[in-house]
Formats: sequence, C-alpha cells, structure tokens
Amino acid sequence: GRVDAERIDAGLAAALECAGAGGERNGFPRSQVLDTVVGWSYALLSGPERVLLRRLSVFPNWCLELAEQVCADASLAEADVLDLLSTLLERSLITLTGEHQNRARYRFLGPVREHARARLAEAGEQEIVRARHTARMIAVAEDLGRVALSSHAMPWSERFAYWDRAFAEYDNLRTALHWSARQGRVRDGLRLCAGLRPLWFTGCQFTEGEEWTETFLAMDGDSQPAEDDGPSTDALRGKVMVHQAELSWPRKRFDRAADRVREGAALCRAAGDVESVCLARLLLAMLAGIRGEDAEAHRHVDEVLELARSSGDLWHEAIALNVQGSLAARAGTFAEADARFNTALMIMRGMDHRWGVGTTLTAQGAVAEAQDDVQTADRCYREAMDIHRTIGALPELAACLAGVGRIAPRLGSVAQAYDYLGESLQLSHTTGQRGGVAEVLASVASVAERQGLAEEAARCA
Repeated sequence: GRVDAERIDAGLAAALECAGAGGERNGFPRSQVLDTVVGWSYALLSGPERVLLRRLSVFPNWCLELAEQVCADASLAEADVLDLLSTLLERSLITLTGEHQNRARYRFLGPVREHARARLAEAGEQEIVRARHTARMIAVAEDLGRVALSSHAMPWSERFAYWDRAFAEYDNLRTALHWSARQGRVRDGLRLCAGLRPLWFTGCQFTEGEEWTETFLAMDGDSQPAEDDGPSTDALRGKVMVHQAELSWPRKRFDRAADRVREGAALCRAAGDVESVCLARLLLAMLAGIRGEDAEAHRHVDEVLELARSSGDLWHEAIALNVQGSLAARAGTFAEADARFNTALMIMRGMDHRWGVGTTLTAQGAVAEAQDDVQTADRCYREAMDIHRTIGALPELAACLAGVGRIAPRLGSVAQAYDYLGESLQLSHTTGQRGGVAEVLASVASVAERQGLAEEAARCA
C-alpha cells in the first residue's frame, strides 16, 4: 500500500545518496549498495508486481501494448498490466521516456533492470518470456516487410507508420536478433532479417544488415521447431540471401552480390517466392548493366516485367521500368528512357509510395542532366530531395543534393552549388557512403575548375 510505496521510494533515494556520496568510501561498492536496496524494494512488492517487473527486464524499452503482449499469461492477467505498470512507475522502479505514436514509452534504471533479469532467471521464466518477446519483434519486422514494398495503394502516412514503428522498436529488434543467435534459433533470426530489409536499406544500416544476415545464413542447424505455417527455412534462406545481396549493393560489392543472388534465387524459385525472384532478377540485370552486358540485362528485366505483370506486382513492375529507363539512357535513347520513367512514376504515384516516387524522380533527373536539360533535372532532383528529406532516406537524399549541386552552376549559382554539394558530402561521410563521398568530391572539383581554382580542384579530384 501507500506505506510500502513510501518505504521503497525512501530506500531508493537513500541508496542513490549513499552510492553517489558515500559509496566505496564506506566500504561498499556502489553496485552492491544499489543491488541490495533494489532487492529489498523488490521484496516489498506484491506477487503480481514482482512477476511483471522481472518479465519487463527482457525489454530495453517498451510501451503498454508490448508489456501486455509479452508479460501477460495465465498467471498475470493482461487487464491488470496497466495498473501494475502505474504502480511500478509510482515507486520509481521504472521511468517514462516519452511518447511515440500516441504510446507512452517506459524503461528501467540500469540497476533495477539487472536485478529484475536475475529474478527472471531465478524464476525459470527467462526462455519463455524471451521467446514471446522475440515473437512480438518478428511480428513488427514482418509487418514492415509486408507493407513497405506492397503493391497495394495506401496513404503514405499509413505505410510509413510501419517504418516508424520499427525504428521505435529497434533496440528491441536488436535484442531479439542477439537472443535468436545465442539460442541457435535460425528460423527466428531469418524471419527478423527478412522483415527488416526495408529498414536496413533506407536507414543506411547496410553493414549491420549484412552482418546479421550472414550470422544466420552461416548457421547450419536449428534448435527451434517449426511451429507455424509460414515459409520453410530453405525459402527464408533464399529470401535473406537475395536481401543480403541488395544490402551489399550500395558499397559496390558486386562479385559478392552476384554469388549470393544466384544461390538465393534458386531457393526462392523452388519455394514459389515470386517477389524475391523478381528482386534477384533485377539485381542480376543491374550487375549485367555495370559489366556492359546489355543483352543479358534486358533479358533479366523482361523476365521481371512478365513475372510482375502476371502476378499483379506493381512494385517490381515499376522498379523494372526504372532499370529499363536507366539502360535506355546509357544507350543514348533518351526518349525511350523518359517514357519508361514516366510510366514507373505513374505507378508509384498511384500507390502513393513516396520512396518509390523519389527514387524514380532521381533517375529521371539524371537522364535530364545527361541531356543538358538543366531545368527538368533541377525540378526532378528538388522534388525527390524534399521527399527523401521528409522520410529520412539518407543515401537517396545525398544523391539528390549532389544532383542539385552539380547543375546549380549551369543555372547561374556557384555559391548554391557548394552549399548543396557540401551537405551531400557531409551526409555521405556521416552515413558511410564512400562511393557517394568520392562522387561529390569529383563534382566539387568540377565546379572549382570552372572557377579557375586549379589547385583546389586538383586536390578534390
């Protein structure tokens, strides 16, 4: 009751004062003092309060909905979780961190979480609660993977909410990845990796995504039974291999990507995973284009268009049209390129897929720039830039900034060129886009050379 709550608050305050001011001078390590008082406070809690506190220790941070989904069971009613959370908050055992998507977020103080973890293990509940936590994070990741690149038309705000939720839960998602790896739960790990592809790709987490996918692809066995009716482990492996190849693309690891995508595509084809087969074919088409094998590139893209149209996959149809536009532009058939981009843009706008609209506009701007149509290029780059800035797609934003900066001198503004190129350079450096850094430095050198700044241009080049 109230007296117990006051005793707990007073005890925690005394412990913090003792640890901070007296601590080791009084002969007791700070961690020992805190653990002792937290243990005393834990002993004063009611049974349900103890159960909830120790189960919450699986979270780095959480909201009420997650606490209800993970911590409630036959021994702890879901309807009681809100009141119990409020009690723990009043007693300073948990704290509020803010609000996200109209949900209050909570976390532990470090010493309390460590003590609660120990009590969870002591109660023999660690494995079952962590399994429920991982299941919820799989649902968050798979919701993102299902909606982010879905061909269904929906308001962008609704689609982006799934990205936003995954960003908010990213510490929990990482916790689930770590636990799945330690426990050898290959299937759980692959499901998390497959779902997190859009977040890793648009959030510049290419290295982290590659490392996690490699971790689970390298595991041979799986201690986890297949308890659901989802795709087989081999089908998941194929999907994740293709995703890993895509994640390696921005850093130009083309040979590695080619090996992975071919192996993954075979598994996806056998599993009937048309979407992953389309992605694999598009990656092979882009790889062939880089190597100058245009006939091979066109063959792959044509197959993607046939697959996408027969299955109603508007997303991959639009991406295939973008690749065709890029191939046409490189061959110098700019009218054909523009027609392909316009059709892709119409599809993306019809889906209200802002990221897709932005990437298509960027490609269209590059074609206009190659034709010295600086007005069209500037319009495309700027619209794409506004989109990518709004949704936080940093690699794409850096490319748009560089495009605006490259053509600014031709529109009579050298100072603006340096502003945009400088922002692109900083963004590419911050997000680890070394290819982007090099391209922007080359653009800065070009602008400086036109100004007669030969020494500075040579240094940048």
